[in-house]
Amino acid sequence: MRKPTILRYILVISYYFYLNKIFAQCPVGGSQTSMQQNNVHSFYTTEGIFWQNPSNLLAGYFIPKGSGLSTIFSGAIWIGGYDYNGSIHFSGDMWIGSGNDYYPGPLDSNATTSYSMCQDFDRFYGVSKSEIDIFLNNGIISSNILNWPGKNNPYILYLPHNQDLAPFVDLNNDEIYNPYDGDYPLVKGDTAIWWILNDRGGMHTATQSYGFGAELHILAYSFLTNDDINDMTFYDVEIFNKSTFSYNNTYVGIYMDTDIGGYLDDYVGCDTLFSVGYGYNGDSFDEDNVALGYGLNPPLQAVTMIKKPTINSQEYSMSSFISFHNSNNDTMGNPVVTNHFYNYISGRWKDGSQMVYGGNGHYSTGGTIPYSFQYSGNPADSTEWSECSEGNYPGDRKFVMSFGDFDFASMSKISMSFALVYHRPTSGSNCVGVSGLMSSVQNAHNFYNVISVRNNYPKKRLNFSIYPNPSSGTLSINVGRNRFDNLNIELYDLQGNLIFIDYKNNQDIIKINVSSFPNGSYLLRLVSDKGEVGIDKILIVN
Repeated sequence: MRKPTILRYILVISYYFYLNKIFAQCPVGGSQTSMQQNNVHSFYTTEGIFWQNPSNLLAGYFIPKGSGLSTIFSGAIWIGGYDYNGSIHFSGDMWIGSGNDYYPGPLDSNATTSYSMCQDFDRFYGVSKSEIDIFLNNGIISSNILNWPGKNNPYILYLPHNQDLAPFVDLNNDEIYNPYDGDYPLVKGDTAIWWILNDRGGMHTATQSYGFGAELHILAYSFLTNDDINDMTFYDVEIFNKSTFSYNNTYVGIYMDTDIGGYLDDYVGCDTLFSVGYGYNGDSFDEDNVALGYGLNPPLQAVTMIKKPTINSQEYSMSSFISFHNSNNDTMGNPVVTNHFYNYISGRWKDGSQMVYGGNGHYSTGGTIPYSFQYSGNPADSTEWSECSEGNYPGDRKFVMSFGDFDFASMSKISMSFALVYHRPTSGSNCVGVSGLMSSVQNAHNFYNVISVRNNYPKKRLNFSIYPNPSSGTLSINVGRNRFDNLNIELYDLQGNLIFIDYKNNQDIIKINVSSFPNGSYLLRLVSDKGEVGIDKILIVN
């Protein structure tokens, strides 16, 4: 029995030597950017914090754009799980100044990075739909397209060799991103921003935990429309386990501090059908408090998972929703150490107790039935569990919406997409606006399903132009010299409904009559018999 004991001892010592080996000691990410294509002005940082303004450390998700009004103070992606020795690994930030678990840049095949690599990737990479359209139609290569960090881009000297980075269309399948070969960024939206993070660049000062050896690819994008999509932002996230270790009982979550205008009078809630967490005002008038208040009829702000976290084709549903407040010394307050963070992402309180139905969700308020979704009822219905039905005192609320649990195997990938959805009612109390919010949430899901090419990325985009746009009668579609034996023409409204379909062949210019369609924005989708796909937005004004 001695040999197995010694072998196990050696393995354990080697493992913890690996965990405690010197990190790259990267500097905390210092870059920031914002996205303001539509009615939202949102901030992002390379230290892993979403939606907080680094310039003044205040809220950084402004809607309506230019109003000075904001609905979110900060947010981040959380990941938590166990290694085979029973130790918790966790990566997740909260707000600027609360510590850092994420650092800029990719990891190598050994799940390590370097000071210089972190510095080189301490930046964002943005590109617009108009730039890509100009490139495809006229061959003009903008600096954003030239410097897109696609695999093996010969014009970016600091890129690691032969490593998958930002997504792109590789026309000649040579695994080299080169716009002079016709390659271009594969993105969504009228504007898009891509960046890359890792959890091995330095010590975890936010959660006091070991990292996973995780590499995060993030694409933020938005659309300019004339409906509620104009009030949304979208996010595609890929999380790679670059380490040689596998983890179990793993959860991924969205942490969010929703501050609806003035930050001390808020409620939160969730919906399990559409995987939604949301914040709303605790009364019907939102006063100024550090941030500007929305006044009468304040809005609701939601995050919804529009593509559930997926590993090896297996989707994982929402597993819990739990909120806490801004206090470090409280069972329902801010997490401080690793166990607190993992308890929250797994749907438990800081003290490790199971959430229960009723009261505030802690057993101390009388509930006895285990339940994982705090305040999942409709606030407008006094018989369902919500902050409104409980009559809670409003305050500064934060929440974590989690998905799991699953095994996060070595070299595996988590992919997911989520959207931020805003809705402002025009009348009624603060407790009656959820139905309108959920209508917009459903629109976000339908819209994503139309615009997403996640199940069938075309190797080549179908290029076409449309005119006039806006159109009030006949819309002309010019496919140039790209004649097809069969071309599907599909028109969708922004709720994802197919409202028109036609088939054409061997025509340079195709005309369709749109005079009978209601005014508004639509998505025109062309699919050729060669598998090429093109999507563009049109505006009908009759």
